[in-house]
Amino acid sequence: PYGAEWLALVCIYLEAAVAIGALCGLLCGDPGVVRRSPETCYPVPPEVLARLQRGESLIGLSNITDQQLGRTYCVRCLVWRPDGGSMGSRFPGSSMCHHCATCQRCVTDFDHHCGVFGRCIAGSGWRGNMKYFKCIISMAGCAMLTCIAPLIVRIIREPTTPHSSSRTVG
Repeated sequence: PYGAEWLALVCIYLEAAVAIGALCGLLCGDPGVVRRSPETCYPVPPEVLARLQRGESLIGLSNITDQQLGRTYCVRCLVWRPDGGSMGSRFPGSSMCHHCATCQRCVTDFDHHCGVFGRCIAGSGWRGNMKYFKCIISMAGCAMLTCIAPLIVRIIREPTTPHSSSRTVG
């Protein structure tokens, strides 16, 4: 009689452990930020260099695309980022990069900035932190099923008994 209850408890603890592990991976893992390095910062495009030397703001300047090398220079991060994965960076064969307006950094395979976790959610396959985000969402669905399943089992095992509606007045 207690098999279903124990199974539910084991499922709850297992789901919680997996969700906590995924949360740690999401919060501590790198979503795919394009890091500043000599390879990603140089050469500085002439338009950007001229404005910086004059002490002018880069506001209003659009990102600069280098068609030959297949990359884009982000004028907010001041980095060259892969444009379709041809740059040979950390993520070869990756998709587009996007500048996150909340984090103020460029992220490869950007999906969205999550307000709940306060992180960029990005990546595909085993790259980035998208796998952890999907795992947490999956664990929420599994948790709902784990909560509903014992109720269904109980309803099946213990059918309701009809109540007598007749009363004797006396």
